[in-house]
Amino acid sequence: MHKNSDIIQQPPIWGKTERPESTLPFVQPTGTPEEVANSNATPYSLFQLFFDEVFVNHLVFHTNLYAEQEQMRPAKTYKATTFDEINAFLGINLLMGIKRLPSYKNYWFNAPDLHDSYISSLMSQKRFGWLLGHLHINDNSTMPNRDSDQFDRLYKVQPLLDHLEKAFKNALLPSEVLALDESMIKF
Repeated sequence: MHKNSDIIQQPPIWGKTERPESTLPFVQPTGTPEEVANSNATPYSLFQLFFDEVFVNHLVFHTNLYAEQEQMRPAKTYKATTFDEINAFLGINLLMGIKRLPSYKNYWFNAPDLHDSYISSLMSQKRFGWLLGHLHINDNSTMPNRDSDQFDRLYKVQPLLDHLEKAFKNALLPSEVLALDESMIKF
């Protein structure tokens, strides 16, 4: 009779693993689609690959719809947003991701070390704050109740997810071999 501690375990053997051969060859085109690669792409045209006119108009409609629903409350007034204003709002958010400040209000401060004259020339702080609080992607009034079988926890952002899924498929044709970070697998 021997104890478990007497058994010597061998360390794992590291080495190359054989990749199984596919029965069908991978023949799909890969890389950037021709209409993207062959164009004289500008930053705005690349932005439009993901936020095209149809989707920005969708944002305009649902933001105005939400503001209209909010206006039904007493003392709530609003100025309807436009396609150009939502584009500017999205652009400002991208710029704020590059030049990071502690608060979005800092971009409009008079202090020279915080103030951003470009951002503040595009939109007032009050209007930016209003859009930040009212931007909507889906109609709240048609959202299924939590106890319903049709309830979707992603209801409010589902149109954005659907749109971006199509946009990503159109912007890049992946190759046969992909590397995914393990934290991405659950998503």
